[in-house]
Amino acid sequence: MMTCGWEVKFAVRRRKRSSAIMKKQIQIANIVVGLFILTIFLGCADKPSFQFNAVSKKEAENGTPFSAEQSQDVANILTALFGTPDDPAMPNVNSFHWYLQYDEGYAEDFATLVDFENLKRSAGPVSSDENGDSRGLYREHCAHCHGISGGGDGPTALTLNPYPRDFRHGVYKFKSTSGKARPTDDDLMHIINEGIPGTSMPSFKVAINDNEKKALVDYVKYLSLRGEIERLLWTMTSELETGERLPLVFADGYDKLSEEEKDNLMGWFEEEGAKVESLFKSWLKAKTSPNVKQPPTAPESFDPKHPEHSTLIAQGREIFHGKAGDCKSCHGFTGYGDGELNNYDVWNQWAKGKSDDYIAEFVNDGALPPRTIAPRNFRNGVFRGGRDPNTLYRRIKEGIQGAQMPNAATLTDDQIWSLVAYVRNIKSEPITGGQSHLPVNDKPIN
Repeated sequence: MMTCGWEVKFAVRRRKRSSAIMKKQIQIANIVVGLFILTIFLGCADKPSFQFNAVSKKEAENGTPFSAEQSQDVANILTALFGTPDDPAMPNVNSFHWYLQYDEGYAEDFATLVDFENLKRSAGPVSSDENGDSRGLYREHCAHCHGISGGGDGPTALTLNPYPRDFRHGVYKFKSTSGKARPTDDDLMHIINEGIPGTSMPSFKVAINDNEKKALVDYVKYLSLRGEIERLLWTMTSELETGERLPLVFADGYDKLSEEEKDNLMGWFEEEGAKVESLFKSWLKAKTSPNVKQPPTAPESFDPKHPEHSTLIAQGREIFHGKAGDCKSCHGFTGYGDGELNNYDVWNQWAKGKSDDYIAEFVNDGALPPRTIAPRNFRNGVFRGGRDPNTLYRRIKEGIQGAQMPNAATLTDDQIWSLVAYVRNIKSEPITGGQSHLPVNDKPIN
């Protein structure tokens, strides 16, 4: 068992300018990025470490910084549970003193959540083993955008719009599961294979083999789970009294605590342990019994060759602009995505309504400058999660988690199919009627 400076009660398995100037700038940028990769990813500098989630920590502090000891406690717990970028670990829930209160057999199921060999193959510096199999897959293919800690803050992130995904929230937009449920392995594999159109996420369908993709799927889940536990630990720390420490960490081992100390600790875990448990179980459910609902069969009129297809599109247009769907309020009268320009997604929600000074403090502490989220522009025909009918049906029916796209709980299946037909056709429609392109909600962000 790792100690990391403190005994931890969990047992773990280790592990516009002239072209000349522009060209010069590009050359300089390439050199900088190249040196970064050589020094950080190929091991010619200090070993990389996981960084704190600057936003979660600062929000939890709420103006009163945590003590050095409190911050170190969080770091030690995370290292003991999840290891380091070079040497990953996953918690062994058999050692959780509270897990049997919830679900017998859960520990055995949890072992199937990720393949630990996949974590080891994805972690560490870029290399190959004696069989010629690639190692350090995450740093080779992902870290330059998503960052070592999975925070979407790699060295290229500031140049990309939208930012790369921050895995640490455990929130994924494009998935087959319902509501707030975690994505399935197939959902994550689909993104790796197909990429995300309209973003900088490329397709890796032919760049890497299936085993490498599976390893990266497991590593992304690992980074998500680690990030969620970190966010929870900051919340727990914010609830402590001045000078108080998390009862997860002791100067002596758990077995050396007095019976009174153990009773107090178990009382704390009855509340806080359940929160940790729920995170693990949510990912396990997506792995073993995901809540995936297949879209119903589209009506015959959905076929563009069907004589009633134009009628179906007209029905969708009416819903889009009417009270039933009210899609225009975000996507605009003409579908340009210019209706609502002042919303934030879940990763940038911390900046909503805040002053420039407040935001600057977060950015100075390591957060990416926040950006608003633009509704989808249907006129360019690009759908980030896929444009096939079933996928679009699911996006409308279930909404898009993490974004401001709500679910269509009040619409019937036929109404949703008519909307799918309309948004797929809208790029072919002329802009008529002299509609203004000013946003419906044209107001300052802050």
